Amino acid sequence: MKKIFSSSLLLLCISLVLCCSKTDSKEPTDSSEEVATHPASDYPTGTSSSRSTAIIPGSGVMMQAFYWDVTEGGIWWDILTSKLDDWADDGIDAIWIPPISKGQSGRFSMGYDPADYFDFGDFEQHGTIETRFGNREELERMIEKAHNNNIAVIADMVINHNSGGALEFNPFQGEETYTLFNVPSGLFNRNKHDFLPNGERGEDAGRFAGFPDMDLNSEYVQAWMWKSEQSVANFYMNTLGIDGWRFDFVKGYGTDIVKNWVDTMGGFAVGENFDGNLAGVVQPWVEATGLNAFDFPNFFNMRDAFNTRNLQRLTAASLLNNQPEKAVTFVGNHDTENRQDNDLDFPNAFELHAYAYILCAPGYPTIFYSHYENSGDEKKQKIRQMIALRQELAAGDWSVLFVNADEFIASRSGDDNKEGLVLYLNISDNEVSREVQTHWSEGNLIDFTGNSTESNVVASDGKAMLQAPVNGYAIWSVSTD
Repeated sequence: MKKIFSSSLLLLCISLVLCCSKTDSKEPTDSSEEVATHPASDYPTGTSSSRSTAIIPGSGVMMQAFYWDVTEGGIWWDILTSKLDDWADDGIDAIWIPPISKGQSGRFSMGYDPADYFDFGDFEQHGTIETRFGNREELERMIEKAHNNNIAVIADMVINHNSGGALEFNPFQGEETYTLFNVPSGLFNRNKHDFLPNGERGEDAGRFAGFPDMDLNSEYVQAWMWKSEQSVANFYMNTLGIDGWRFDFVKGYGTDIVKNWVDTMGGFAVGENFDGNLAGVVQPWVEATGLNAFDFPNFFNMRDAFNTRNLQRLTAASLLNNQPEKAVTFVGNHDTENRQDNDLDFPNAFELHAYAYILCAPGYPTIFYSHYENSGDEKKQKIRQMIALRQELAAGDWSVLFVNADEFIASRSGDDNKEGLVLYLNISDNEVSREVQTHWSEGNLIDFTGNSTESNVVASDGKAMLQAPVNGYAIWSVSTD
């Protein structure tokens, strides 16, 4: 996550962040008499539990079912509902949806400024009743439609920070802070004791942009977030029907938080560790939590490979290359898409090359809504074709057969049900061909994308001559004709 609000509220947001982030202006006063208590009525009851019917994805591909600043007006859940039948037919087995609860910026909010975790568009606060995406009835209708199509619904969980509280004097920071949340839903009221620093703990792993930093080690906060029957996690999974979790900004809190959450609730889970450092950041997080992570190292490898026109960068360290069973791969998302303050966007000319790469390789690929639904029918059909080829052909070990600056050739060895494949990427201005050692001992090879019209016979020693078109890609496998 990189942005919080719509660009139309930029000046307001800057003012708000400055107001919310006053910790450097005054010294904290003596808080020894402050006791972190809540009225008994504030505490949740019961014990949370997982849902045995939660859909666990992984056999298909995931759709990031939003982009930054999606259509306003409370119609987004209905838009998604209208697409789910087709997406299921296309091989989508999970949708990652934006944060579902009310944010401080009301109808403009993309959900990354959470104010009331139990308001899904039904309470009037922050200038609106509905969220940007709709209301609870529309949300639940969309989830039901997803489940009818055997599609898992993955909720984006923003748990590091909150926004939209009222002012209260905060002795731990020596001034007034926006940390008083008496929310209209009546569930999970919060105050200065529930944010950092407080009387028990100082700052944790990371504060985001000056927003109130929730104390996720607090017994009260943990009870409301995932441990009690009334908790956010339990309500999302067992009442709304959420199947899994995408944890936002995991740099902001300890690995034990998400591990405990998932150990308690179950469900598919993936963390957003926005960092290209595999060995120092992403892999240690995966090992500590046991969870999947978005493969930012692979994203940066791909971006650099195509921007510098050197495909050897694809072999650099990444989850895909080093720990593919934990890799959730992607070509773009709401943070990397091209916006005025962003240089992370993928080079458009090579987006299809990148999709060919992640859809042929191991890992769990994610398709970005903007690339699939907002980039024209030609691109959509090509991505759809590659998803189908993944389902038909991609299995077995991943081996790089040849790589130089302009060409990248890698294979999947197949299994008892799938023949495997050879992916050939070419970013040169010439058609290329190369003899490679395949895993087949016989057969006639064709490019299943149709980008290359050649037909090649596998020699008795397993070698075959393969081609790739100008600035294009080919996916070769054994013809069944």
